[in-house]
Amino acid sequence: MGKSLLALGFLAALGSGTAFVAAGERGPAQRTERLKQQLGLTDAQAEQLQSLRAETRKANIERRAQKQIARLELMDLLKAPVVDEAAVRAKARQLGDLQASAARARAEAGLALRKIVSPEQAASLLEMRSERQRARRANRGVRRGSRGRPQGGGSEFLEAPETRE
Repeated sequence: MGKSLLALGFLAALGSGTAFVAAGERGPAQRTERLKQQLGLTDAQAEQLQSLRAETRKANIERRAQKQIARLELMDLLKAPVVDEAAVRAKARQLGDLQASAARARAEAGLALRKIVSPEQAASLLEMRSERQRARRANRGVRRGSRGRPQGGGSEFLEAPETRE
Protein backbone atom coordinates (compact mmCIF):
# COMPACT_ATOMS: atom_id res chain seq x y z
CA MET A 1 0.00 0.00 0.00
CA GLY A 2 2.76 2.45 0.94
CA LYS A 3 4.61 1.72 -2.30
CA SER A 4 1.46 2.39 -4.29
CA LEU A 5 0.98 5.68 -2.47
CA LEU A 6 4.63 6.52 -3.12
CA ALA A 7 4.14 5.92 -6.83
CA LEU A 8 0.97 7.98 -6.85
CA GLY A 9 2.74 10.80 -5.09
CA PHE A 10 5.61 10.70 -7.49
CA LEU A 11 3.45 10.51 -10.58
CA ALA A 12 1.31 13.32 -9.21
CA ALA A 13 4.46 15.33 -8.56
CA LEU A 14 5.57 14.84 -12.11
CA GLY A 15 2.13 15.64 -13.46
CA SER A 16 1.17 18.50 -11.20
CA GLY A 17 1.83 21.96 -12.47
CA THR A 18 2.58 23.26 -8.98
CA ALA A 19 4.03 20.31 -7.11
CA PHE A 20 7.73 21.11 -7.41
CA VAL A 21 7.66 24.15 -9.63
CA ALA A 22 9.46 27.27 -8.50
CA ALA A 23 8.31 30.65 -9.72
CA GLY A 24 8.76 30.90 -13.48
CA GLU A 25 9.19 27.16 -14.05
CA ARG A 26 6.58 25.51 -16.23
CA GLY A 27 6.19 22.26 -18.08
CA PRO A 28 7.44 18.70 -17.73
CA ALA A 29 11.05 19.48 -18.64
CA GLN A 30 11.42 22.00 -15.83
CA ARG A 31 9.69 19.71 -13.32
CA THR A 32 11.91 16.82 -14.32
CA GLU A 33 15.03 18.95 -14.01
CA ARG A 34 14.01 20.12 -10.55
CA LEU A 35 13.26 16.55 -9.45
CA LYS A 36 16.61 15.45 -10.83
CA GLN A 37 18.31 17.97 -8.60
CA GLN A 38 16.21 17.25 -5.51
CA LEU A 39 16.49 13.47 -5.74
CA GLY A 40 19.89 13.18 -7.39
CA LEU A 41 18.44 11.34 -10.40
CA THR A 42 20.66 10.31 -13.26
CA ASP A 43 19.76 11.31 -16.81
CA ALA A 44 18.69 7.72 -17.47
CA GLN A 45 16.43 7.67 -14.41
CA ALA A 46 14.88 11.00 -15.35
CA GLU A 47 14.18 9.76 -18.86
CA GLN A 48 12.64 6.53 -17.57
CA LEU A 49 10.46 8.43 -15.12
CA GLN A 50 9.36 10.86 -17.82
CA SER A 51 8.38 7.90 -20.00
CA LEU A 52 6.55 6.20 -17.11
CA ARG A 53 4.70 9.44 -16.39
CA ALA A 54 3.61 9.85 -20.01
CA GLU A 55 2.41 6.24 -20.28
CA THR A 56 0.59 6.45 -16.96
CA ARG A 57 -1.12 9.74 -17.81
CA LYS A 58 -2.37 8.41 -21.15
CA ALA A 59 -3.75 5.26 -19.55
CA ASN A 60 -5.36 7.27 -16.73
CA ILE A 61 -7.08 9.57 -19.20
CA GLU A 62 -8.50 6.59 -21.09
CA ARG A 63 -9.63 4.85 -17.89
CA ARG A 64 -11.19 8.04 -16.51
CA ALA A 65 -13.14 8.55 -19.73
CA GLN A 66 -14.32 4.93 -19.72
CA LYS A 67 -15.48 5.29 -16.11
CA GLN A 68 -17.33 8.53 -16.84
CA ILE A 69 -19.08 6.95 -19.82
CA ALA A 70 -20.00 3.89 -17.76
CA ARG A 71 -21.42 6.13 -15.00
CA LEU A 72 -23.49 8.07 -17.51
CA GLU A 73 -24.78 4.87 -19.06
CA LEU A 74 -25.62 3.47 -15.63
CA MET A 75 -27.55 6.63 -14.77
CA ASP A 76 -29.43 6.41 -18.07
CA LEU A 77 -30.34 2.80 -17.33
CA LEU A 78 -31.59 3.74 -13.88
CA LYS A 79 -33.64 6.68 -15.21
CA ALA A 80 -35.40 4.60 -17.85
CA PRO A 81 -39.18 4.28 -17.46
CA VAL A 82 -38.75 0.50 -17.33
CA VAL A 83 -35.54 -0.52 -15.58
CA ASP A 84 -33.67 -3.49 -17.02
CA GLU A 85 -32.20 -4.97 -13.85
CA ALA A 86 -29.81 -7.26 -15.69
CA ALA A 87 -28.43 -4.34 -17.72
CA VAL A 88 -28.03 -2.23 -14.57
CA ARG A 89 -26.14 -5.03 -12.82
CA ALA A 90 -23.94 -5.61 -15.87
CA LYS A 91 -23.13 -1.88 -16.12
CA ALA A 92 -22.39 -1.70 -12.39
CA ARG A 93 -20.10 -4.71 -12.77
CA GLN A 94 -18.34 -2.98 -15.69
CA LEU A 95 -17.85 0.15 -13.59
CA GLY A 96 -16.43 -1.93 -10.74
CA ASP A 97 -14.05 -3.65 -13.15
CA LEU A 98 -12.84 -0.27 -14.40
CA GLN A 99 -12.22 0.90 -10.83
CA ALA A 100 -10.33 -2.30 -10.05
CA SER A 101 -8.30 -1.81 -13.22
CA ALA A 102 -7.31 1.65 -12.01
CA ALA A 103 -6.14 0.21 -8.68
CA ARG A 104 -4.08 -2.45 -10.45
CA ALA A 105 -2.57 0.21 -12.71
CA ARG A 106 -1.54 2.30 -9.68
CA ALA A 107 0.14 -0.75 -8.15
CA GLU A 108 1.95 -1.52 -11.41
CA ALA A 109 3.13 2.08 -11.67
CA GLY A 110 4.45 1.82 -8.11
CA LEU A 111 6.35 -1.33 -8.97
CA ALA A 112 7.76 0.26 -12.10
CA LEU A 113 8.82 3.31 -10.11
CA ARG A 114 10.62 1.16 -7.55
CA LYS A 115 12.64 -0.44 -10.34
CA ILE A 116 13.82 3.00 -11.48
CA VAL A 117 14.74 4.80 -8.25
CA SER A 118 16.97 3.76 -5.35
CA PRO A 119 15.52 3.15 -1.88
CA GLU A 120 17.01 6.47 -0.72
CA GLN A 121 15.43 8.34 -3.63
CA ALA A 122 12.12 6.64 -2.90
CA ALA A 123 12.34 7.75 0.75
CA SER A 124 13.09 11.33 -0.33
CA LEU A 125 10.19 11.22 -2.73
CA LEU A 126 7.87 10.03 0.02
CA GLU A 127 9.00 12.89 2.26
CA MET A 128 8.45 15.42 -0.54
CA ARG A 129 4.97 14.00 -1.04
CA SER A 130 4.20 14.34 2.68
CA GLU A 131 5.35 17.96 2.63
CA ARG A 132 3.15 18.67 -0.37
CA GLN A 133 0.14 17.12 1.39
CA ARG A 134 0.77 19.23 4.50
CA ALA A 135 0.93 22.36 2.34
CA ARG A 136 -2.32 21.40 0.60
CA ARG A 137 -4.07 20.90 3.93
CA ALA A 138 -2.84 24.28 5.12
CA ASN A 139 -4.17 25.93 1.95
CA ARG A 140 -7.62 24.33 1.96
CA GLY A 141 -10.31 26.86 1.31
CA VAL A 142 -8.00 29.33 -0.39
CA ARG A 143 -9.06 29.93 -3.97
CA ARG A 144 -6.34 30.02 -6.60
CA GLY A 145 -6.04 32.27 -9.62
CA SER A 146 -4.82 31.38 -13.07
CA ARG A 147 -1.21 31.48 -11.88
CA GLY A 148 -1.76 29.56 -8.66
CA ARG A 149 -1.67 32.62 -6.37
CA PRO A 150 -4.19 32.96 -3.56
CA GLN A 151 -7.17 35.18 -4.41
CA GLY A 152 -8.71 35.30 -0.99
CA GLY A 153 -10.65 32.38 0.33
CA GLY A 154 -13.09 34.43 2.32
CA SER A 155 -10.76 34.73 5.31
CA GLU A 156 -10.90 38.52 5.01
CA PHE A 157 -14.42 38.27 6.40
CA LEU A 158 -13.15 36.49 9.49
CA GLU A 159 -10.90 39.38 10.49
CA ALA A 160 -12.03 41.86 13.08
CA PRO A 161 -13.53 44.97 11.43
CA GLU A 162 -10.84 47.27 12.82
CA THR A 163 -8.04 45.25 11.16
CA ARG A 164 -9.49 45.52 7.66
CA GLU A 165 -8.02 48.09 5.31
